[in-house]
Amino acid sequence: MAQKTTRRVDSESVQGKGTYVVVRKLTLGEAQTVRDMAKDGAVDDFAMSLNLLKDHVVEWNWSDAEERPFPLPSADGTILGKLTDDEAMFLVTALRGSLTEAALKRG
Repeated sequence: MAQKTTRRVDSESVQGKGTYVVVRKLTLGEAQTVRDMAKDGAVDDFAMSLNLLKDHVVEWNWSDAEERPFPLPSADGTILGKLTDDEAMFLVTALRGSLTEAALKRG
């Protein structure tokens, strides 16, 4: 069986009914690098996680308040700056996989 490298997460709690995000899971090496850099004070843990989102959000159907679709962060990294705090935290949590999909659905 092939390794499952992505996680699809329902994002209704931050983006509305029928929305989702697909993230490429962090490798153990990437996760360790984030932890080491944060521990050494070289970078803020949250900022590092946001930077990783540019490469790890592989699909989503998110949009702004006027229902204009958001481009993927890999296509336009500035989109992350347009997210609400709740949306950004949701993505960081989804990326890290620290909550189960059921917990993410509950918001």
